Amino acid sequence: MSPEYPTGMLVVTDQFIDRTTGRPDTFFDQGSVQHLAAADPFDPALRAAAIASLEALGENFAPTGTVVVIQGPRFSTRAESTWFRSMGAHIVNMTQYPEVVLASELNMGTVNLSFVTDADAGLAPLETEDAVSASLVFRRLREAQPRILAAIDGILRGLPEDYAPRELVAAAEVLIALERTPRTRSGSHSADVAAPSATDVANAASTRTATATPAATTTATPAAMTTASSAE
Repeated sequence: MSPEYPTGMLVVTDQFIDRTTGRPDTFFDQGSVQHLAAADPFDPALRAAAIASLEALGENFAPTGTVVVIQGPRFSTRAESTWFRSMGAHIVNMTQYPEVVLASELNMGTVNLSFVTDADAGLAPLETEDAVSASLVFRRLREAQPRILAAIDGILRGLPEDYAPRELVAAAEVLIALERTPRTRSGSHSADVAAPSATDVANAASTRTATATPAATTTATPAAMTTASSAE
């Protein structure tokens, strides 16, 4: 969507703009209301580790980037794409909200790696051959799969063994919310978000896995979550 973030670039996002509607986005919609501090939605320690890992791999990537999260499933109009860019967005996709804030409410740190597949509505108002289509997105993800998986693997291997997530919500409040929250919540056009149990959070482990798929991946433990997504 931005000429500074061309097709083929990896992005370690640090900010998001939410343009979704109707997605359940809090565990604290009953009982005690908790106001999440979201100035830095992605965990700084995990982002620093991801950046160091990508530098070690010699990757072409942007260490920061603002993603605008749209509702989908349709892609943007040219007017919307121009508007998003004027708002400061660099890339656009349909995931990362509410996943990131839901994880944060459970005191789980997140880091995101996005892969730029296209130029959204063609770097509106100009039309380019990189204008988005579903077939273009899937083709470029397939072509880039080895690179994306190698980047994810490198990031997971580089996560600090002594990592401790930020406590953005009091642990006691998290446990109360989990006791009354179903294991799975789902929203319109969004992937299901599975909440760990209270026992999972209380006994958060540092075990990590490197299993990934190229399109939209979530690798999680009770303490940390790494996500990968396509972007325009």
